[in-house]
Amino acid sequence: MKITILGSGTGWPRLERGAPGYLLQIERENILLDFGPGTIVRLLKVGITINDLDVICLSHFHPDHITDLIPFLFATRYALGYTRRRAFKLLAGEGFRTFYGALKGAFGSWVEPPAGLMEIQELSTRYPSAFLLPPFEVRTAPMQHNPESIAFRFDYQGKSFVYSGDTDFTPQLIELAQEADLLII
Repeated sequence: MKITILGSGTGWPRLERGAPGYLLQIERENILLDFGPGTIVRLLKVGITINDLDVICLSHFHPDHITDLIPFLFATRYALGYTRRRAFKLLAGEGFRTFYGALKGAFGSWVEPPAGLMEIQELSTRYPSAFLLPPFEVRTAPMQHNPESIAFRFDYQGKSFVYSGDTDFTPQLIELAQEADLLII
């Protein structure tokens, strides 16, 4: 596992600290945790293009955590630059489909990737969940922030990484992070 901090999070624009964005690399999989403004440019600076993203995980839907999702989705419409043919996964808490519907209401088909390119998976915001995305395992738990807020845990070859976007104190995060190698809040 390799983690690159693209932005450590703030809702207030600052030169020295970008909005939330974390790149987790497991084998050949590129997993993006949150997609705050400026994340696409910071990905390019570390040699990752939007073609390289396999999984996008959203902790919640505040603008400082999702804003670059809009230009990302827009870019998937352009065959001159976006050449990915294998679907990417988008993991988010319950309510994402409604949120995405509002984005499409505002931007129309410009934020709709070509058919079959995006697989949306809404995750429970009431109960912990676990599933496999070979070669790693993902677990999630609801957080205390917004109704859609969740944290993610990735386990791979005896190592684990936990990420939570904004949250107040919650026993679910303590439980999810038990014996983790790294926790980023």
